[in-house]
Amino acid sequence: MKKTSANSLVKLILQTTPGFNTIWISGLEPMTACKKVLVALMYLSSQEPMRKIGDKFNLCDSSVYRCINEFMECVGQSRDQLIRWPQGEDQALVSQPGS
Repeated sequence: MKKTSANSLVKLILQTTPGFNTIWISGLEPMTACKKVLVALMYLSSQEPMRKIGDKFNLCDSSVYRCINEFMECVGQSRDQLIRWPQGEDQALVSQPGS
């Protein structure tokens, strides 16, 4: 995935789910929406365990799990904008072997 695609995905998620970006009130600075998306995409696109992904992003296992969970909830809420099922002629084209 290119950087522009990842940025577009972050923008779409922030538009549909404003709570995805945590507001910093006090204490440790919260994780950015971009980092949450990158952690989730890394987990979904690889076969690496959460611990290894956490090491790459300097996060504990529970934070990696929370990123993945929040991201998947946002994807579920934004499914109409993110997932387009083929219609009409496209259905026949996609269903052909070797497509």
